[in-house]
Amino acid sequence: MKSNLLLMLLFSCCWGGYIWAQTPSSDHILFVKKGSTGNGSSWATAMGELAEALVWAENNWDSAADGPLQIWVTSGRYLPTTNAADRNATFKLVKGVKVYGGFSGVEAVLTERDWAKNMTILSGDIDGNDVAAVITNVDQELKGNNSYTVVNGSGTGPTARLDGFIVTAGCADEAMAGSHNLSNSGGGIYNDGGSPTLVNLTITGNKAVYGGGVFNQQSAPDLRNVTVSNNRAESGYGDGIFNDTDSHPILKNTIISGSWADDAGDYAITFTDDDISPVLTVVAKSEQHKTYGTEDPILTYTASGFLPGDNNAVFSGALSRDAGEDVGSYPIKQGTLSADNYSLSFIGSDFTIDKSPQEITLVAPEELSLDVGIQTLAVSSSSGLPVTLEVDDISIATLSGTDLHLVGMGVVTITATQQGNQNYEAATPVSMVIRVLESPKESIPLRVHKALSPNGDGINDFLFIEGIGGYPENKLLVFDAGGNILAEIAGYDNGSNVFRGEQLNDGTYFYYLDVTVDGRRERIKGFFEVKRK
Repeated sequence: MKSNLLLMLLFSCCWGGYIWAQTPSSDHILFVKKGSTGNGSSWATAMGELAEALVWAENNWDSAADGPLQIWVTSGRYLPTTNAADRNATFKLVKGVKVYGGFSGVEAVLTERDWAKNMTILSGDIDGNDVAAVITNVDQELKGNNSYTVVNGSGTGPTARLDGFIVTAGCADEAMAGSHNLSNSGGGIYNDGGSPTLVNLTITGNKAVYGGGVFNQQSAPDLRNVTVSNNRAESGYGDGIFNDTDSHPILKNTIISGSWADDAGDYAITFTDDDISPVLTVVAKSEQHKTYGTEDPILTYTASGFLPGDNNAVFSGALSRDAGEDVGSYPIKQGTLSADNYSLSFIGSDFTIDKSPQEITLVAPEELSLDVGIQTLAVSSSSGLPVTLEVDDISIATLSGTDLHLVGMGVVTITATQQGNQNYEAATPVSMVIRVLESPKESIPLRVHKALSPNGDGINDFLFIEGIGGYPENKLLVFDAGGNILAEIAGYDNGSNVFRGEQLNDGTYFYYLDVTVDGRRERIKGFFEVKRK
């Protein structure tokens, strides 16, 4: 994509409290979280104010000897001082110190921050009476005596970096007193002999006599992805940016809006006619996940920074993630994702694999006869993990693996459990009740005839019992419907020792036939009819 880039430009103090000894992390990071009281070595022990961290860095950190220092700042509204009368208070940038805003307070790496979502505000409202936290209309919302300059980058070079902040509510409104200075120039950012790197900033709602948003004098700050809007220069010189003697700011993807000027003065425009690759910021969406054992979803993202008329249709390829299928977190990476004529600034996230649920299947008869002895149970889990079985009454049954050993009659409950592992949730236990019944008795080959006719015609003259000869140890007990015993005959033989019933009236009668079978006594019950005709 070819483009001519033509940019036409018209163009601190210390913390009010005592600075305790601070301890950067082993990675040379100081952590700042609004309201904390720690030493800055981690999010858990964060410092409470950015101004404290900057003062400490100015006085204690030697970037030449110690290396670069980073300061990570969580979302919130930060003031340069606690002294409402100290209008000279400012956030003073430091050589070799990179200050990053936009954190939520849990990030482990810089790419995890979302500075657009987690607004981090540097405000000059030290007397606490502005109408809004972020000023967009200096005439209606900027009140009282604010800090002259919110951020001071004087005396720094490119190694001083401010990244991911809203700079607002500076008010350098003192009348001119000879030369430009902090009290009358650069309400948002003041650079005198300073060339800091300014990235991902919104400079809005600041006021000064000269350079409401930014003032540069003998400075060459590098502004990248910066919006300078709704600032005011009371002199009419440089609402957005005012460049004084020998200043050469570099602006990349920077918007200056809501500005006007009475007099342009002398200026020179330097631009490069070259291939421009606009940068899209691509942020992998958070909370992308799947269940263990399932297919990956398509990894999604949001993108910002399109040129007019462009949208997600310019993308090709796809995001990727670190390999692995076990439960856990896997970083999402840019993969093959690209966009025609754009460079991508990718901010990753984590893809999470969650534990999979599982179910237990248990199959067994509801009733078992004691003589079955051993019943194998059909049990399994949908995960394929082994299932544990338990019984609640070992006097009824015991277990050996999946074999149920029956030892007594009664009711036994079997419970199946599976506790899960690193990839599976614990299964809901499954229980079933089995009734263990008495073993069925073998059929005894005896049959008592149903008719007795004691009329002397030779037919059914006595109660005939088929097969009684095989059971000589027997006894027949005859009784009526009222339970009255009418006969008791031992050793019934269908011969000389039988029941004839001559004394009985016609009707229905009942019997018990007790016999000895394999050493045990068995009883057969039934009835017969006495009928003489």
